[in-house]
Amino acid sequence: MIKYKLTKMTTVLGLGPGLFTLVLLWSLVILVCLVFMRARRTLALSSVAAAAIFTFLLSRMPIKAADHVDTDDGRIVDPLYVWRLVLVVLLFLAAAGGGAAVLLLHFNERVLAKPLLRFVPT
Repeated sequence: MIKYKLTKMTTVLGLGPGLFTLVLLWSLVILVCLVFMRARRTLALSSVAAAAIFTFLLSRMPIKAADHVDTDDGRIVDPLYVWRLVLVVLLFLAAAGGGAAVLLLHFNERVLAKPLLRFVPT
């Protein structure tokens, strides 16, 4: 069995590559939303949904190898639980705000009256 030596991950200002991946992903989603919101609203909204799902999946990925254990005191501790919880709450707020914005835009859309072809007074 090959044992790998765990090395410290390369970071920039203490931030890992996962955060930069998420920043790049959401920057592209905002760009897609700005470009396609008027022409193809479904593409813009589906890009937000896909990015939210991808972000959720990335937040569920394990950070350390399964065989690496720092201490063995019988407790299972997730040191990033708070940050993952904050991320899930922010995703929920973004989804709720986006849904509210879509509903407001939908209900505030102007509907013009069609002219009558014939008017029959009673």
